[in-house]
Amino acid sequence: MPIIKNNNEAVVRWALTAVLGVGAYLFWFKGYPYAMGYHEQFQLFLFDSSYFAERIAVPGGFGTYVAEFLTQFYNSPAIGAIVIAAVYVLLQRLVWTIAKSNMRKDDNPWLAYILSFVPSLMIWYQMGDESTMLAYSVSLIFALVFMLLLPRGRIPGVCSSLVAIPVVYWLIGPVVFVFAIYSGIKIAGQFKTRLSAIAIVILSLVYALVWILVSTSFVPYPLYRLFVGIYYYRFIEVIPYTLIIITIVTLLLAIIPILLSIKNTKILIPVSGIAVAGLAVIMIPKAYDELKYDLVEYDWLVRQQRWNDVIAKSERNFSTTMLTGDVYFLLGLVNTSQRYAFEAMESVPNYNKSARAIKRLAETNLINGQYAMARKYLAMLKKTIYYRLWAERRLEMIDNTRLIDENNVYGYLRKVRLADDFLFSDKEVDKICGQLLMRNKENMMAMQYLLVYPLLNRDFPTFMEYSTYIKTLKNYTPRAAVEAMALAYAQQRKLPQAEIQRYQGCSTWRYLLGN
Repeated sequence: MPIIKNNNEAVVRWALTAVLGVGAYLFWFKGYPYAMGYHEQFQLFLFDSSYFAERIAVPGGFGTYVAEFLTQFYNSPAIGAIVIAAVYVLLQRLVWTIAKSNMRKDDNPWLAYILSFVPSLMIWYQMGDESTMLAYSVSLIFALVFMLLLPRGRIPGVCSSLVAIPVVYWLIGPVVFVFAIYSGIKIAGQFKTRLSAIAIVILSLVYALVWILVSTSFVPYPLYRLFVGIYYYRFIEVIPYTLIIITIVTLLLAIIPILLSIKNTKILIPVSGIAVAGLAVIMIPKAYDELKYDLVEYDWLVRQQRWNDVIAKSERNFSTTMLTGDVYFLLGLVNTSQRYAFEAMESVPNYNKSARAIKRLAETNLINGQYAMARKYLAMLKKTIYYRLWAERRLEMIDNTRLIDENNVYGYLRKVRLADDFLFSDKEVDKICGQLLMRNKENMMAMQYLLVYPLLNRDFPTFMEYSTYIKTLKNYTPRAAVEAMALAYAQQRKLPQAEIQRYQGCSTWRYLLGN
């Protein structure tokens, strides 16, 4: 009977873990796929020995390398959601496995199991801060794995810790403190006196601190950064205190059976279960600021060229460097788009390369005929998973430039682009569109922007002037322009009353009249 009971309990526990995984998958895949795209665009993972050497040359570099390998799969929302869900599940199971290994025979396992969800839920909440990197979660998982691999016994424990603590620190960074304190606690359990045990734990912690101090001689980072992680948080000047709290909580929950004897928990278990689930349901959605992620989604839709969805969200006002560069690129301002791509990549807070920016730089150089530079960027993209085939097709264009002219986008932009470099204000968009239109009378996007731009400012005289010019080029009068002309004539009392009633409720009139 006890065996059957234990098997049933194990099934229930795995089912609850599955709920965590499925919930996380649906949350990210259905709710925030664009948040994953946001992270992916600010890195460029390369299957390249120099890239690996660059990462492994700093403390925490191996954990970061693995995390960036996983982050590239965010390019596919379905796979990216699986990656994040797997991280949450693996973290929960590791905390539970370590806690279970430290239980006494008469301990009730359910409280420790319920509390093992807390680190995963805390990280889920923390990831609402878009600057939190996956490297932290991956490094914490590695720390827990190394904790499980610690040998038993006083002498093996001491010897392995002396070697492992500096190695683990270099592999995963400052979350080595979790490993160091835990190894000290396990060794301390071999001593009979409490004073000796406390001394061992303190020595283990000090040993980890010493190695962090020693590392300042080898890496060009300030000491505070080595204590909080080089790659855990995107902004290098910010100290992520919440990540420190999560690290401490994870350690405490892993060793809770050592700290407390968990026996009579009939009331505590259901209360803790309801509390953990309730707080998760209430707090996690609040971490994902609606306005902020609405703007992130806008940028994601532009990147995916889902223009119908962009139009559906067009009542929001949002501008980022890459988003603005995308608009200029399609207008024919290729050099301006190239400058924006450079600026976007240089503004990445942790100095990573941006796959999205490098793609755009490759494209602008292809269009401008700068094939050596285009080849350089494409060679980098060939060392990735998601951009390799894309890069190979563009390399074929360099070898056969006729393919560039035949490409629907590149060939068109070669015809309409402005080849001369110049700076302009974002308040002079209409004048730039005029330049583009004079350069190539078939640039329909420039024509559309030129016609509509004055309406955004409710500038009727300029609108009528531009529409008159456009009529000399092409018979193009979109519905918004017709409605705006009708309002202009109505204000001049040149529109019949019947026509006024016809247009009175239209969206263009409501906007132009400020209703």
